Amino acid sequence: MKLRIPAGMLAAALIFSQAAADELKPVFKTSKPLSENRAVLFFDSNNRFNVSLFADFLKECEAHPAVTCVGAESSASTLASVADGFRGSRDESFIYKGVTDKHLPYMEFYKKNKLIGSIDSESSFNVKVGIYLDFISGRVDAKELDEKLKMAESAENYKKIVPRMNFVLLLAKKGETEAALKELNSIDASKLDDKGKLLFGQTYLRLKSPDKALEVLSTCTDNECKFYTGLAYYLGGDNGKAIEILTGLKGKYSSENRLNYYLKTIYEANGDKKHADEIKLPDNFNIDSE
Repeated sequence: MKLRIPAGMLAAALIFSQAAADELKPVFKTSKPLSENRAVLFFDSNNRFNVSLFADFLKECEAHPAVTCVGAESSASTLASVADGFRGSRDESFIYKGVTDKHLPYMEFYKKNKLIGSIDSESSFNVKVGIYLDFISGRVDAKELDEKLKMAESAENYKKIVPRMNFVLLLAKKGETEAALKELNSIDASKLDDKGKLLFGQTYLRLKSPDKALEVLSTCTDNECKFYTGLAYYLGGDNGKAIEILTGLKGKYSSENRLNYYLKTIYEANGDKKHADEIKLPDNFNIDSE
């Protein structure tokens, strides 16, 4: 079912977006005029990180001359104070005074005066700025914009879960398996990319929860995920399915020895000496070194 937005609400949203842009006041007479294709960074000039981000933002914008990029100083500082801070600098023509109710820093992107996206303070500015600027410049279409933003968000989510995964493993190391599983279950894996889902599945396997691992790994498509899916079936007691998946990775998986080690182990567990003996491993092979 498609979500339909009433025309009145959409119009009001666009009017509000335009009004927000109209509230930007140039700090200097030399300030660049705003165009219909623009990117605005709302920032605090008293915050070192914000100022550094502003410099990176302008540098990124140099490769997109079709887009007007400006910084909207949005702290409680007066217009005169902001002018004193930037007067004579190379960034003087990019400085405006602005107002936003968002937590700083915050960015908005407009194409033909329509707000097409934003980046809040919890997101990765360095990755997403270029994606939006490419779209506004016409270098990518709407479909590519959506795909690239999804990839960027997946990468962000991965970075966010790594500390939590480390906490889960710390709990497991201390023998607090139930607490570790509870913490792991509270993390939403649906928006992760394959790299994140692989880490998620591996962690469930370490906690001896193959069923949970399968739930995550079944939505992951690369060969590393398939390998651990096979291990999850093996640890869950379905040796037939494990063999089917692992043999399907022959000639595709990055470590043939590692693959053969687990296939041999499963065949031996099944009492299938014929197939187990057919698999040859290098002398002194150690799975822990793989």
